[in-house]
Amino acid sequence: MTAPLARPEIRDTGLLRQSLAIVRRNLIHIKRMPEMLMDVTIQPVMFVLLFAYVFGGSIAANAPAGYREWLLPGIMGQTIAFASFIVAVGLTADIDKGIIDRMRSLPIHPAAVLVGRSLSSLLHSMIGVVVMSLTGLIVGWRIRGACSTRCSPTGSSSCGDSR
Repeated sequence: MTAPLARPEIRDTGLLRQSLAIVRRNLIHIKRMPEMLMDVTIQPVMFVLLFAYVFGGSIAANAPAGYREWLLPGIMGQTIAFASFIVAVGLTADIDKGIIDRMRSLPIHPAAVLVGRSLSSLLHSMIGVVVMSLTGLIVGWRIRGACSTRCSPTGSSSCGDSR
């Protein structure tokens, strides 16, 4: 007769490490389904080009670069707001597939799934901000002044604001 196997020791890894494991899982999911990047790559570029060239000529703005100076911060905020729905949709998909129930059976922090999903969404959104910034630079948007003061919470609402 064989000896019973000893149960492996369960280590407390903490919320951060568990959340990073969930982030890794979500980023692998994005890597395997690249169409998930369309909402932060193609859509913002389309909005920037549409509002810069189609509607931009009909809107007058009192700024050195004109309307485009205010265009990018608005579209960045819009894209990040739309991308925040990814957290809700992803959690709903995980609930429907039973992944959340499997996570509950594991010795992890209850908030690890939500924190991990939110962090991966933040990284996902940052890809869109970089793509939009590059597109904005191509269409004539410029950062005036120090970006650190313009983009801070106490600074202007627009990174391109020249005041």
